[in-house]
Amino acid sequence: RSSRVIKTVSARWSQSCLNKSGSGRKLPSDATMDHSPPALEEIAPRRQVCLFGLSGDPPTGQSGHLGIVRQLASLRRHHPVPAGPPRAGPPVIGVGTGYPPLFDEVRILPVYRHMFASKRAAQAGGGSAVRRPDYFARLEMCRLAFSPRAVGEVPSAVVVCEDERSAYESVRRRDPPPEAAGTADLLEYLRGTEPGTDFALALGADAFTDLAGGRWARTGDIVRGVGGRFVAVSRPGNAGPGLEEVVQRFSNEMLSMDLGAEHVGWGGAIIVNVPGITDTSSSAVRALTEAGAWKNLGKLLEPAVADYVRENRLYCEDGP
Repeated sequence: RSSRVIKTVSARWSQSCLNKSGSGRKLPSDATMDHSPPALEEIAPRRQVCLFGLSGDPPTGQSGHLGIVRQLASLRRHHPVPAGPPRAGPPVIGVGTGYPPLFDEVRILPVYRHMFASKRAAQAGGGSAVRRPDYFARLEMCRLAFSPRAVGEVPSAVVVCEDERSAYESVRRRDPPPEAAGTADLLEYLRGTEPGTDFALALGADAFTDLAGGRWARTGDIVRGVGGRFVAVSRPGNAGPGLEEVVQRFSNEMLSMDLGAEHVGWGGAIIVNVPGITDTSSSAVRALTEAGAWKNLGKLLEPAVADYVRENRLYCEDGP
């Protein structure tokens, strides 16, 4: 859905308020024709999309990645999103019924090429005999892990996309071509292809802390790319005062930035605790398969993903 902004200049605003039929908008009692009120804006609804990136090597189940995605897709805003620049701070959120979803869509983005050479080498196998999935196999596992059946009934749409690959294809034409597309490159690509969408970025607590500390490349461009909207995902018991302080400080810093006139609604960072998730990780799954503990995969992966790993003999030398 595209966004249309219709501006009415001050002089016309004053004249339109004096509708001869008496049915028009009335001026305040102290208003005169000498007043110059700000321009009025009629803003069409913009899509609200939360981006969730992961390696998907493999994507974990309800106690991991799937649980996070379900929680993101279940968030609801408990007050209207304001029009105008994102200066109102983060929204009041919850998961109860009776309120509109915070996001129209939660978009899953498997990493196409890692920014770090060491991770690119590891994902390619690094000379090991252990079989690692390529991008398209990881993409397929994400589609299985976050299928409608796995996600269940949630208010936001959950979609697995190839935007990471598309963003890389758009930047590889540079001279010299980069090894990978960074998060800022991804957001530039998305804002160019979806001008009617406001994006938010969901990050784990550690990744968010690194971003807030300026340890990501082009941090300022990332902040502006999402209009200051971040979701810091935390496991139960992990959202202590440390994370809360980082979120509050970074939110205050963002609200003092020029985030761009095209951004509307809320701005700032929110902490989302995900009930039921543990320290389940993709590396733990890979360790199980390398050790031959195939029967334990069902505890960490969605059944369809576990079957895919077995059938394609991933993360092991000889297979099950």
